[in-house]
Amino acid sequence: MAKAAGDKNDKAEKSPRDEKDDKRPKRDFSYTQNREISWLRFDDRILDEAYDETVPVFERLKFCEIVESNLDEWFMIRVGGLSDLASLKNQPKDNKSNLTPDEQLDAIFEALPALVERHERGLAEVEAALADKGLVRVAPADYTEADLATVQRHFERRLAPIISPLIVDPRHPFPNLRNGRLFVACSLDGEEESGLLGIIEVPRTEARVVALPASSKAYRYTLLEDVLQTCLDQCFGDYSPKRSAVLRVTRNADIDPDGEGVEEEEDYRQHMKKVLKLRQRLQPVRLEIRGKLGKKLEDLIAGELALESRRIFHLNRPIDLGYVYGLETHIPDYEHASCVYRKFEPQISPMVDLSLPMRGQVEDHDVLLTYPYESMTPLLRLVREASADDACISIKITLYRVAKSSHLCESLISAAEAGKDVTVLMELRARFDEANNIAWAERLEDAGCTVIYGSEGFKCHSKICQITYHDHDGISRITCLGTGNFNEKTATLYSDFMLLTADEGIGADGNTFFRNLSLGNLRGSYKHLGVAPVGLKPLVMRGLDREIARARAGEPAKVFLKMNSLTDRDVID
Repeated sequence: MAKAAGDKNDKAEKSPRDEKDDKRPKRDFSYTQNREISWLRFDDRILDEAYDETVPVFERLKFCEIVESNLDEWFMIRVGGLSDLASLKNQPKDNKSNLTPDEQLDAIFEALPALVERHERGLAEVEAALADKGLVRVAPADYTEADLATVQRHFERRLAPIISPLIVDPRHPFPNLRNGRLFVACSLDGEEESGLLGIIEVPRTEARVVALPASSKAYRYTLLEDVLQTCLDQCFGDYSPKRSAVLRVTRNADIDPDGEGVEEEEDYRQHMKKVLKLRQRLQPVRLEIRGKLGKKLEDLIAGELALESRRIFHLNRPIDLGYVYGLETHIPDYEHASCVYRKFEPQISPMVDLSLPMRGQVEDHDVLLTYPYESMTPLLRLVREASADDACISIKITLYRVAKSSHLCESLISAAEAGKDVTVLMELRARFDEANNIAWAERLEDAGCTVIYGSEGFKCHSKICQITYHDHDGISRITCLGTGNFNEKTATLYSDFMLLTADEGIGADGNTFFRNLSLGNLRGSYKHLGVAPVGLKPLVMRGLDREIARARAGEPAKVFLKMNSLTDRDVID
């Protein structure tokens, strides 16, 4: 089983083909497409699910949120990275579309309006269908007298004590609008073209969903930012709010942690904490506005953020749909079954018997788990049993994305506290999971685990765990190799494989792999494992070349590849 140590977005692997760039024929772009436009088309296909009336209506709402969250990350990373490249004097061309960063950005902003409009329209249709089922979002324009009383009470009790209204004037400079946060902005005093700008951050400590009066057969709700907008006249003292809007700034998050310069003697965790703070202040790449502020104030905000007009999106829907998942419990009972998919429970693999110790079963036969159809429980049980097994002398594991509440990490902590040698490679650069990984790294280290952070310039994407035993039969190992993260939550969502094996050859390679990781050696020699960034790509290329030769000779040939995405031009060709 092959596994990759290098990040697909990091340094490319060297292969014999890379040494012969000058001998390559002119590249053919007729069958490849730009990665960014491909991603927008992918989101458009996800949006098809939101329009599909055969899909339960609440599941359609989730697809609307997935499209939005995909676009958020895409703007932060892909558009952010292209914006950086577009500032270079000599812009590199994309090797799949032959476009410069400027040309890619032009194509992106030409394609985006249609997707944004279709997303809004789809969400409106889904919300209307949910309202028929008794789940109703109420906009301020539709508040009843009873609604207004509830909104006022919520503002006085929950918001007024904690908000910090700010007026932008010569004595109060434009604030830092942090990445991904919601703000309510308003025009103060006079007509909107001449008014001052008032800004309030929507508190993240409060729930976004605010319940409104309803019958027993419905759940009516409004959003926290709508409550704040409704009560703006109580926020700015003698100033009188006029027009208002909800704002969200998306900032460039395509930052290279290793490129920020780790100070000598600095703990890498502390360095990553600095990087996370820096991400909140990087250059804006998008501004979303829901509401009407007037041209003068919108121009002021755009100028302060240094954003061109095509990066400003005026929306009629709520910004940040992350709140929708919490609405499922509020679907009226009599409609719940028709609104959601039947709950799916991963099954225990027929290859294991949970009434028996896992070590003996894996030593008897390999166990291949298929997520999400089969449960991660056998793997969790294996590690937990090892943590309390006197014969277990060490556990070594690579962690990329772990659950916030991780039973696996708790077992590693128990093993270390029991005196076992526990080594954890914790990838602190797992994008948008950095804070969670830092917290777990600190807990693991406090428990006595040896925590390492990988090699400079490369992310460790390997999913490997090795348990070593020493008993009367000598040294033996169980090695776990997977295509997906050691994450209890995502193992119930994503399609992945996990192999548990006592194969001695794989075990020897696994032991060599961890030794090389500890030494920072990326060029290890392996008999059974293909390890990036040096050994994996040549293995794939040799396999492809073999099948090409078979096909050309008229022999049966087949290539089956499973991956998140395909971006390597040599593999594509």
